[in-house]
Amino acid sequence: VRRAALGECERVPLDRAAGRVAARALGAYPPGVAECVPGELISKDTVARLDMAQRTGSELFGLEKGMCVVVK
Repeated sequence: VRRAALGECERVPLDRAAGRVAARALGAYPPGVAECVPGELISKDTVARLDMAQRTGSELFGLEKGMCVVVK
């Protein structure tokens, strides 16, 4: 968790985030609950749920300039 929160990070598009380690909490609002937290591996299922939420009108949180922040 420490490395994810304080270490070197990079931004990647949501569709390329699966298999990477999250550096920020990622989720959709509503409901506002994080799908993954810093230090957690972003799964294909998580990416699919976030993509579906975004396509159905939810706002994603934890992104920077529309990109997922992951550990480098």
